[in-house]
Formats: sequence, C-alpha cells, structure tokens
Amino acid sequence: TDSLAYCVVGTSNRLLECMSQEALELTRDLRWLPPSQGRHRAVYQRQLLVAWHRLWHSCRQLEQLLVELLKIFQALLLLNVFTNYLTEISLFFNLVVLIADAPFISPWRCYFYTVVCLAFHMDILLNFSIFGANQVKWKHLSVRLQQLWLALKALHVDYRNDTHCVAMLHQVSNGK
Repeated sequence: TDSLAYCVVGTSNRLLECMSQEALELTRDLRWLPPSQGRHRAVYQRQLLVAWHRLWHSCRQLEQLLVELLKIFQALLLLNVFTNYLTEISLFFNLVVLIADAPFISPWRCYFYTVVCLAFHMDILLNFSIFGANQVKWKHLSVRLQQLWLALKALHVDYRNDTHCVAMLHQVSNGK
C-alpha cells in the first residue's frame, strides 16, 4: 500500500510539474497575439482558451483522483506511520538499554539497531515529505493557472464576431 501511495503521489508530482510548465508556456504564448483585432487574433485567442480549458479540466481530474485515492489509503497510511513511530520508539529504547549494558554487548549490534531505527525514521520522513511536496506543487500550479486566467480574461474579445470565444470564457468562468 505504501509503495502504491508513493508511486501515485510521486507520479502526480511529476504531472503537476508538467502542468505548471504548460501553464507557464501558455502565459508566454500570450505575447505572440497579434496586436490588432482581426481574424488571426480571434483564432489564436480561441486556441489559448481551449488549451487553458483542457489544462484546467486535467487539473480537476487529477485532483479528484488524488482525493479518492487518499480516502482509500488514508487509514492505511496513518496506521503505517503509527506503527513506524512505535517501532522506532521501541528500537530506540532497545538501543538505550543495549548501550547501558555496553560491556556485555557487541558494538555491531548497536550499529545494527541504529541503522534500523534510522531507516524507520526515514520512512516516516518520506511519508510526510512526499505529501508536502505535492501540496507545494499544487500551490505553484494554482498560482500559474490564476495568472494565465487573469491574462486571458484581460484579452479584448470581439463580442459581436467571436461567439465561440465568449462561450468558452463563460464556460471556464463557471468552472465546467
């Protein structure tokens, strides 16, 4: 279960990086809009809105998938963290007892307990760090999507001639 959760969250982190990069590239593409109102500008605006809508839809799907997976794995992940903490505490106390009886114990056994204790501690840190990285990447993507959306909304759309673009703006504004 842990390996699957790590793989899913790790993969989603990579997807979030790619989506964030795509949002940045779409924002950069706004510079290529023709300055004058006309057919070419309307077509390019439409393409940018469609790309933004596709990216927004992908983000919503990924979010729904991650929420469902976290609902499924949440109890197992919490149980795993709890057992890792208990195991780490018991190993630490074992290590303290072994060090207290230093003349009767081999140093290799102390090293072994120390390494195992550190391994459990690293597993706990990995649990928290991968979800923390996921949250940071979501925030980063959210900022880029907001910047792109504000830039797209600021475009001067010819409301008389480009009904498709207006419909797309309304659809995206409503979150569909």
